[in-house]
Amino acid sequence: MTKVRDLLLLVILVFIVAFGVYLPAAVALRFVDLPTGMTYRSVQGSVWHMRFEETVLFGRPIGMLELSPSPISILGSTQGTAKIAGSDMQAEFVFEFDETLHVDELFVTTGIQTSLMGLAASGVADISDANLVLEPSGRCREASGRLKTDIFRAAFTAFGLASDAITTNLRCDAGVLSFSFSRQLDGGVLDIQGRLTRPQEINLAMQLRFDDQARMPQQWINGLGRAGFQATDDGWRAEVRVPL
Repeated sequence: MTKVRDLLLLVILVFIVAFGVYLPAAVALRFVDLPTGMTYRSVQGSVWHMRFEETVLFGRPIGMLELSPSPISILGSTQGTAKIAGSDMQAEFVFEFDETLHVDELFVTTGIQTSLMGLAASGVADISDANLVLEPSGRCREASGRLKTDIFRAAFTAFGLASDAITTNLRCDAGVLSFSFSRQLDGGVLDIQGRLTRPQEINLAMQLRFDDQARMPQQWINGLGRAGFQATDDGWRAEVRVPL
């Protein structure tokens, strides 16, 4: 009788494990709340490898999203790997979520078409070797990694600067994912600080300083005014929102 009971328990255990391994993703998602701002057309695969087709995050189509939770997630925090494959975005990263969201080994390549200072701005943004720690509210707690992009080419050309790509480091600034860089120009410097204030928007604070503002060409002054810059005691400043 004991052997029969043990055999029955073994069969039940095998069934539970097999059911968990092969549980369809569409069924598993009935018991899970998706992140705010995420929609998709369909989902394929099992609970351990979910493939979302025609995924949209915060209003932006990103294509296919693959999530592969680790079986160790059963024991505690949710962790695993993710991959995005779309027409203008490629990304891979490792994630772990307990009280905060940890994103590690993040690599992203995405195309951007937007406007900056009334000029069409397009190009590619690459994020490499990035690690992020985000609170549930989206507040940035820790950040590292590199950002390389050429979307500032039109703005650099307008200032008479070389229109090559910039490379800068990511960081958290007052809870916001941020970056900054400077460009030297004849007799002055252009400082730019970017802040990802919303998932689909970067807030740029641009400060243009000249060694001798009194010698600034009038055409420069006129151009800065048209571009939204205002004169300050420390040069010319502009705040620009760039939709992504």
